[in-house]
Amino acid sequence: MRKLILEMIHRLPTGEALRPHVKPLISLMFRLLETENEENVLVALRIIIDLHKQFRPPFGPEIQHFLNFVKSIYLNLPTHLNKIFEPRPVMRVKELTEVNLETLLAETYTVTSIVSEKKTADGTPITYNLIPKAIHSLKVLQELPIIVVLMYQLYKQNVQKEVILLLT
Repeated sequence: MRKLILEMIHRLPTGEALRPHVKPLISLMFRLLETENEENVLVALRIIIDLHKQFRPPFGPEIQHFLNFVKSIYLNLPTHLNKIFEPRPVMRVKELTEVNLETLLAETYTVTSIVSEKKTADGTPITYNLIPKAIHSLKVLQELPIIVVLMYQLYKQNVQKEVILLLT
């Protein structure tokens, strides 16, 4: 449901009728980066890019916070490399309730399948897909530099120091 709402926001026409809502939308999208899953954040990132390209909003604290957030993700990346590239077998459980999802999400970097012993009406096992949090997602990690470059282009004076610190 959340992804569908984000996709509807992404499809809104970027005309003058949207201009009064740009700042709250951008603030919301930046907040979602820290809490949402990979799929939803990929849509939120497209919204951020489109709104910045179309409306060029003024530099605000959410942009500074975003750059610090990106920096922290890249600084923490080396501590997770062994878990990221370790092959993960398909998890098999009796019921989904026996899995501690919070713990599992903390170490999930790509979509992971969980197969239950319960079966559907046609006899196939029920499979759940665990979607990683955006802060752990390799797909999101791939998209972040694009937005950092955009922020640098739009807010050169304000962002230049942060980007230089981010790259060092």
